[in-house]
Amino acid sequence: LAGLVEESHQTKPRPRYTEASLVKEMEDRGIGRPSTYATIIKTLLDRSYVEKQNGALMPTFVGYGVCQYLEDSFGKFIDYDFTKHMEEGLDQIATASEDELTFLRSFFEGADGLEAFIKAAKPVPGKDSRKLRLPQISEENPIYLGPYGCFVTKPAEGEEKPEYISIPSEWMPGTVTDQMVKELISKGKETKAASLNEEIGEGIT
Repeated sequence: LAGLVEESHQTKPRPRYTEASLVKEMEDRGIGRPSTYATIIKTLLDRSYVEKQNGALMPTFVGYGVCQYLEDSFGKFIDYDFTKHMEEGLDQIATASEDELTFLRSFFEGADGLEAFIKAAKPVPGKDSRKLRLPQISEENPIYLGPYGCFVTKPAEGEEKPEYISIPSEWMPGTVTDQMVKELISKGKETKAASLNEEIGEGIT
């Protein structure tokens, strides 16, 4: 023990994907084709699932929420290996070594088919289904996805209604902290977007 030397070490989070590193990751995992990569990235940006910041692709709250829903309800179909095997199946169809109807039936029908997963999927409407499970955000003040932006709620006091407070548009899932949310709730500032979220919230609870 006398010879041990104490050294400090700090781990660094994995860097965010850039367009180039995301394409390389898909290539390494056997996902997609070179002709599809540009379309995939364009779709991510067009649907606001990610935003570009200094060249990096930053997941948005919408993107996080979509991934959360897909993982909860369609985990099998967004698994990396499933996507890779799907590509292999399509290649076999192209070379006539796999029958396309047999392939489609195995994909869609049966207990493990897409049809069964769709029937069992949780409904999208409802306040609880809109709650984001961000690991750094406590259960006391969760962030919700609303049709007019993300929001948090300030608990009702007495006979008052809960207050719906919009999340600032510049906040991102990867950088928001529990303290930031708590401070936002304590200020209790409500915007027009939050008022619209309240109307929707009352209609879906």
